[in-house]
Amino acid sequence: MRKQLNQLRQQTAVQKSTLAFNECVIEDIDTDNIPKESTAELGTRKLAHELGECQMSCNEGVVRKAHTWKIEGMSWLTHALADCDIKYVATRSYTVAATGDEVDFVYHPCRCVVDNITDNGDRYCASLAMRFRKDTDNTFRYRIFVRRSNGEFVQWGPQGDEYRPYELDMTSKPFGPDVVLAPGPAGGVFGLSHAELLQSEWVQDDVLTVRFELEVRPNTSLDEVEPKRLKVNVPPPSLGQNLLSLLEDGRRSDLAFVVKGESQKAHSLVLAARCEVFDSLLQSGMRESETKEIVVEDCEPDVFKAFLRYLYSDDLSQVQTCMESHSAKKSSDGGEVAGLATVKTAFIHGVLSVSHKYQVSRLALWCEQQLCDLISMENVCTTWLQAYLFEAKRLEESCLAYIKENMEKIASTPSFAMVSSAWPQFAMKLSLLASGVSSDSAASIVSAHEGALRKRKRE
Repeated sequence: MRKQLNQLRQQTAVQKSTLAFNECVIEDIDTDNIPKESTAELGTRKLAHELGECQMSCNEGVVRKAHTWKIEGMSWLTHALADCDIKYVATRSYTVAATGDEVDFVYHPCRCVVDNITDNGDRYCASLAMRFRKDTDNTFRYRIFVRRSNGEFVQWGPQGDEYRPYELDMTSKPFGPDVVLAPGPAGGVFGLSHAELLQSEWVQDDVLTVRFELEVRPNTSLDEVEPKRLKVNVPPPSLGQNLLSLLEDGRRSDLAFVVKGESQKAHSLVLAARCEVFDSLLQSGMRESETKEIVVEDCEPDVFKAFLRYLYSDDLSQVQTCMESHSAKKSSDGGEVAGLATVKTAFIHGVLSVSHKYQVSRLALWCEQQLCDLISMENVCTTWLQAYLFEAKRLEESCLAYIKENMEKIASTPSFAMVSSAWPQFAMKLSLLASGVSSDSAASIVSAHEGALRKRKRE
């Protein structure tokens, strides 16, 4: 039945070609477009022109798979097989997903039979081979490599090329360079017996490493396919890096920040586009818009540099890089390694402060996330205070939850006493949360209390 099906496919392909030829001739006859050459020549020329605009793909759907198999304890293999009352070792079955084929790999130390009896009674011997676990209609190729002592994989035997495998009993025949009919024995890996193989360069530390490479072509006919498009490698975006280069070398800068006496050049157009506060400041008619110099006294130079790099690149990793550089510099200046977490926390506190001041919400949220991960017994109270002042709600909730869980230890710290006395809202929120009030309700109560206090002061 399979042979008949293959013949029918070939006949169909020929009929398709003849039909295409006849259609070309009929089209020219119908349009009365017959040149001096004969009708047959015209049809042949037009068909060739049409086929020239297409591609014939002979490797369409070919699937390539590679499997590496390590057999450890090779010197114990024969004893292990005897204990299990089996003759050879085999892997589990691997599925070639695109074609549905299933294969496994076998090794027989005595180079004897590694299959079942075929329909005609034949049996096959092999030392190292591949087997299909069910019949397949697909043509396939395979190669077997063995690893030598220097780590190099060397091909054992020629490439196997199996055409029309459906004519074979696939579930019984192994495939490999030394496969022979029983009684064998097979030739062995590189012509070596199992004992010789153990002493050879192909077994390292009592391990044999083998790689099987398999190519499977589905049993499909040749069809015309659309021309394959040329692949163009499009580079990643570079706008952020281009703007950062302007910031770094100060080219075409038209204003400067003076951060605690340290000057940092910048570009008003970039700042106006990225930050509404700077946009308003630079066109407000105030001194900064006239002098093109903005003095910043409430921020460290390294922190403000990280802030500017984020504005120019829109890349949060720039802030992370600046923080690591700042921490390394503090450490080289004599800081203790144990204090690096404190240095990083202080740096992010600074970035959160400047982000809140200039209303850069995305960067502020990133700082809030980072500080949530850095909460500790030593910094939780000061972190809560900053979260409260800069309206970082999630950070504030995380701090209060941490304090509630560790209240006994934190209550005795100096920072807890300082924050509690200076900020009554802190103690009030803790009391409300301890009594079971939700965080949202606690925030509303504290807000109402603050409003009442402000009103009383005005009166």
